[in-house]
Amino acid sequence: RDLKNTKSAKNSSRPHDTYDVTIHTMQYIIILALLLIISITATHQEINDTPVIGVFTRNDEEFDLDVIASSYVKWLESAGAQVIPIHSQIDDDEELEALFRNINGVLFPGGDDTLTSSVKKIWRMAKEANENGDHFPIWGTCLGFEFMLQLESEIGEAILETDVYSTEDISMHLEFTEYGLTESKMFAGQLPYANVRSIAATEPVTYNYHHDGITPDNFLADRGLTDMFEITSVNFDEQNDLPFVSSMEARDIDLYPFYGVQWHPEKNPFEFCKTCKKKDINHSSDAIYVTEAMADVFIREAKKSSHEYTDFQRFPLVWDYEVIRGLYFEQIFIIPAPVVVSEPLVK
Repeated sequence: RDLKNTKSAKNSSRPHDTYDVTIHTMQYIIILALLLIISITATHQEINDTPVIGVFTRNDEEFDLDVIASSYVKWLESAGAQVIPIHSQIDDDEELEALFRNINGVLFPGGDDTLTSSVKKIWRMAKEANENGDHFPIWGTCLGFEFMLQLESEIGEAILETDVYSTEDISMHLEFTEYGLTESKMFAGQLPYANVRSIAATEPVTYNYHHDGITPDNFLADRGLTDMFEITSVNFDEQNDLPFVSSMEARDIDLYPFYGVQWHPEKNPFEFCKTCKKKDINHSSDAIYVTEAMADVFIREAKKSSHEYTDFQRFPLVWDYEVIRGLYFEQIFIIPAPVVVSEPLVK
């Protein structure tokens, strides 16, 4: 009887044991799944509340000096970033690599300049960094947008259609592509900018001042461009009856956080263009809302960068430089050519 009762007791406990094991297994699986989700999302979280953006200088015809328009600086600062100048003529690899480690993103600004070796090197560094899991965003505005086209095109600098557009001093609304409407991260409208796409699609809030650009057809015919970028919006130059790509972003935006616009988001709040004939910069609340949304997109990406700004003396912030009133801009920073001192050879 005792043996029978014991056997019965053992048998009766087995379903409970199986139930307990199943529960523990499920809990273990859930914990592993949560840890996996956390590990995946951790790489996309903001880890730096004080990002530093490197902004390339451009040559200013008025002063024959390299400058940065203060509107770019203010635009970036409005989203919580600081700015370090990158002189466009710097060509020292070690200097550029050291600077790259001190910044969390790069802005290629507008202007009238040619593609320099320093821009090419920074672009290459950014691509390699992102491919190795080192998050590093780039934003190109107007000329900077055109640089991005030249850097990825199969035919290089010849990809641009030069002096064919007359979009000079005019604000436009954007004509979104299907990708721009449904998948674009630039116009996704993260809170508090949920209405950015609808405003940009219906109101003239994007200021244009360019004579070069690229047609959508030529863009789509270039394998280098279509491998890297997606067109998010187009516009039309009515005077010359010619369309142009006005916004783009990397196809794999999580791998390459690269954004480019042919228009000028920084001008709406910060430039008044006293020398412009039409003075068509839109200063409305909606235009400034779009400006802020674009800055937010870029600086959110920069806050995911793990680079640390530690070399303050070697790479001073832009406010350490002289700032003066400009003719075409409200203010410009004068950025002298850097003096790169090589380390002495040890014998």
